[in-house]
Amino acid sequence: MDLLNYVNDSFSPSSVSAIGINNQVAMLYKLMGFTTGYLHQRFIVNPVKSLFSIGNFFDSNKSVIAKKFPSSQLFEIHVNDLENYKDIILQNCLKKDLNYLINRYINHPNYKYRVIGIKYSNSVLALLVFRKLFIEESSCLRIVDSFGLNNVKFCVKALFQDFLILENSEYVDFLCTDSVNKHLDLLGFSLPASDSKIPNLFEPFLREPVRVHYAYKGKHKFDIFKGDSDLDRPNI
Repeated sequence: MDLLNYVNDSFSPSSVSAIGINNQVAMLYKLMGFTTGYLHQRFIVNPVKSLFSIGNFFDSNKSVIAKKFPSSQLFEIHVNDLENYKDIILQNCLKKDLNYLINRYINHPNYKYRVIGIKYSNSVLALLVFRKLFIEESSCLRIVDSFGLNNVKFCVKALFQDFLILENSEYVDFLCTDSVNKHLDLLGFSLPASDSKIPNLFEPFLREPVRVHYAYKGKHKFDIFKGDSDLDRPNI
């Protein structure tokens, strides 16, 4: 509490947030007037895989091959081409600009982040930052940040299914707050069923899912993603 008071008194921030906190700390934040909640986990499963080593997907979350939305495309973006999409990067938050994306993700000293774009016809609508994680011989894709996702008004499930097949990965998942979670339903991302288990912690690897608690206070409501916290960092 003393630290929070110091930050408020010294810097007068427009917003303060905490992600990955425990229940006791969340209760303290709530007493201090913060909004608290859990990040939602959405996912798409590789439709051609029947055996899973990372996630446990039972019948209620088994995936069938979706129909591709006409003129839509998912494509990988090279770092040298990111400059072409700086206007999209600015759509979520003015403080998350091209320099932020490059220095937070592309230049990360330990992890390899990749950027994919969602295109409709000749227009690039959104960018997604993800990382490929391996557990022994199996892999999954974890989206950690997004830019311009609200521009996408059609189902992208088939696009991600094709990408998962290409990457030979079990699934792709996305941790986010309420507003993005509702939009991901439109895009074709599913919520885990009660009989499915999708891990959140990989260093060290914990197969059981762990709910991610957050708290925030600010002048404007904002979206929170996995990459906004230290949840996606090396455990050293």
